[in-house]
Amino acid sequence: MNKMGVFGVHFGDPHFLLNIPKPENATAPDAYSFRKGDFKRPLWINPHSPYLLLLPRDNAFHGPLFDCLNVDKHNVPVEPLNIVAPGEFDHRVRWGLKKDLIDRWLHLESFLRLTLRVMIDLYGGRIAEGVYGSLSPISYCYTKRNADSRSAAVKIALRSRDAFLPLMAQITLMFILLDARDPKHWRDRLQGRTQLHWQWMTDLKRSAVGDMSIDRLGGIIDLTLAKEHADHYLPRHIHWLLPHLLGGKHRVPLYFFYGKDFPFKEPIPEPLVAVGFVPDADDLQYLHSLDGSLVFSPWAIYKTGSSAQWAYRSLRNGEPSSPMSFGASAPPSPHPAASFSALPFPTAERSSGYKEGVDVHAVAFPAVEPGSDQKEGEDVHTFMERRRLRNEKHAQHESAKARKARLDREAHASKGASPGKSGAHVFIWDEEEGGFFIRRAYNRVRAAELWDEFTPAQRIYDSFSNQWDLCTALAPSEEAEPESFGDGNDDYEDFMPFHPPISATEVMPSIPDVPGRDTLEAETGERAAQVLERAYDLEPADRDRGADVETLPGWQKQDVQTNISLRFGFT
Repeated sequence: MNKMGVFGVHFGDPHFLLNIPKPENATAPDAYSFRKGDFKRPLWINPHSPYLLLLPRDNAFHGPLFDCLNVDKHNVPVEPLNIVAPGEFDHRVRWGLKKDLIDRWLHLESFLRLTLRVMIDLYGGRIAEGVYGSLSPISYCYTKRNADSRSAAVKIALRSRDAFLPLMAQITLMFILLDARDPKHWRDRLQGRTQLHWQWMTDLKRSAVGDMSIDRLGGIIDLTLAKEHADHYLPRHIHWLLPHLLGGKHRVPLYFFYGKDFPFKEPIPEPLVAVGFVPDADDLQYLHSLDGSLVFSPWAIYKTGSSAQWAYRSLRNGEPSSPMSFGASAPPSPHPAASFSALPFPTAERSSGYKEGVDVHAVAFPAVEPGSDQKEGEDVHTFMERRRLRNEKHAQHESAKARKARLDREAHASKGASPGKSGAHVFIWDEEEGGFFIRRAYNRVRAAELWDEFTPAQRIYDSFSNQWDLCTALAPSEEAEPESFGDGNDDYEDFMPFHPPISATEVMPSIPDVPGRDTLEAETGERAAQVLERAYDLEPADRDRGADVETLPGWQKQDVQTNISLRFGFT
């Protein structure tokens, strides 16, 4: 329990409750848009996109299928181009992804979409009431090579890359649902409907999509919300998914918010009631008897002997029979939350309800940059406060001349432009795995390229040190507006490589769109082979000779038993 109310932490990190975001600061995105960082931290889940619970906790873009998505703002392959408009002689420089990568993303997206659609058809044509899909990655314009600047092209590419994540999470959800309903036959039926090569299924299962042994991001489920109208879907309406996640079969941290009021005003989902993971009056009385703003009442899983075979029980009155772990103190985290910042534990937060058996440094803070002035374990807000106090001391001994020069620098910086060649130094707080931010110095050329990726509220100038700090965590709910992607009329624009045109034949052809359903299904076998060829780096000469997919370098041979298991679900 914390100041917000009572939480049930299910296979998550209890210390995430120290810094758990408010709903308005971490609302799950809708189907049409998302913010930078939405897929890197646990969110308050909405019933329309419960699959976001299944986002991988760590980098999902690995393995032969998804390695082409493993790019960041430092290495994403964008290139400048000249745009040739009919009747014009001046060439406008535009930016976009390299064609080879666009082609790989298009093929990958088309087969992920086909796989998901057929999986949903096998499940009955609908996942559940109120569940919506997400916009396709191509909707975020990675095929449009007409950004006004390199930074805009990078932003488009990374946003498109991130849009693959909810698509991947939806397929993960279908793996779970189909494995529960038809574990023996659904893979065979999927392969028969799609005509995808079995290697596609093998690689998909071994990726972050189908590997159920990897940690998932999880999320927060608010059980206190009330319906505003008859068709209002609430987080508790994902009750159909909970039986698949409770008990820790899949590594999905869940944080159930029960609120402050007891008895509960809103109904608790039946799956939670069935396994006893619901606090009662005695639990609340026990929690209120403890001192501190964050207190715990440990629970354990125990065997019941009933058809359910297991249930939950509070340990406040002693251990149950046949305990299956957790011990008698606040439970350690089997799956730490990705956004937990392992800062020194505040002395004021210690209480009789907190036991020293829990490792507050469950997630290690990355090493800080030498010379950055950031201290180990220090976040941007703590850094700013420490610098403010230091500046107050310096101001007490500041000469009139130094003060005037400093105020002149402030006036110039207030215009909001990026520093010039002799301007202020720029530090950018780069977000690392686990939600940590590390302060790093950038040269002014690179800083100017990245400047517009931050809103004015995410840029802070310090006149004492003549330094800019750029960090999205300063205003996490804001997102910089993307730069113009051109006039939007592709009928009057062609694209060509970045050099003066020699002849009309040099004009680059337009980038193809994702194939339509009929075309995709008619050419499934050929296109699937292309995806696998690219995934396994088959040489162009080998493609020209018509090499079979089984001859691909890195082809993973399977024995008879594995093939039978993949096709029929049993051995």
